[in-house]
Amino acid sequence: MSTTGPSQRARPGTRQRRGRAARQRPVYTDVTQVDGPPAPHPDQVLAFQEIGYDVLGLVTLDVAPDGFGTVAADYAPGDREEALEHFRDPATVLRSADGVVLAQVCWFWSEPGLVLKTWMTDESLVETWRRWPVVPPWPGKRAAAWRHATVEGEMTRQAADGRSIATVPDADARRLDEAHRAHVQAYAETYDCSPVAAPGTMDEAVTALERATVHMWRVGEVYARTANVLVLALIVASLLLSWVLRDVVGPGGLLLIASLLIMAMLSLQRFTVRFAYTRWWRPAYR
Repeated sequence: MSTTGPSQRARPGTRQRRGRAARQRPVYTDVTQVDGPPAPHPDQVLAFQEIGYDVLGLVTLDVAPDGFGTVAADYAPGDREEALEHFRDPATVLRSADGVVLAQVCWFWSEPGLVLKTWMTDESLVETWRRWPVVPPWPGKRAAAWRHATVEGEMTRQAADGRSIATVPDADARRLDEAHRAHVQAYAETYDCSPVAAPGTMDEAVTALERATVHMWRVGEVYARTANVLVLALIVASLLLSWVLRDVVGPGGLLLIASLLIMAMLSLQRFTVRFAYTRWWRPAYR
């Protein structure tokens, strides 16, 4: 078993579309009593029930105010159709027999999305995820940088002060539950806190899940702003260096500097992706 632990406590288009996207927010809806598509991966739900989890209900996630279609439009055609077909599939929400773990079973591209959540007395959140086999598709202009991404980096991008994320490869319900219990215990010992009761009603679950997802979106927004500033600073610093050295290195040296600048520009995609995996800029969960 390979996990990350408590040390991780942790759109393209026109100008008008970017402005609108910045105002978007995730919205969860309780659809337990609503007729709709069946919840995916019933075998995984049953596996959690077999180890004592009880089903609380079903939720869907959408994007307000314009709906998920505005996000899905930026995916490549094949990925766009798949996302539009399944993104609104309801997720099953379950609660452990001891009342301290909330589980979600949902659609996530080619694999079931499985995550366990426990809230702590210091208002932090401890999560354990079934590890994705591959990095999922990226939309729009970001797709060009997809090759620089890593599964572990993508799955722990929202880990921050007050939010710890662990991943477990090839985990079934029992192994994921065992890993999560160990993760919670290690976190509690490290930060001198303890678990509190998980949401016991769908209203409470919707509020808790929405808060966690809002934090994830906020991390993404802060990353976009911080990365843009850093990239601009690197470009300006490179141009200033070229200006300062223009009379020192001569024409041949300037050609070398220009070549280095070109190489640096080509490395920006990798830099911005890997910068997303650093933690110092991320807003805290609390």
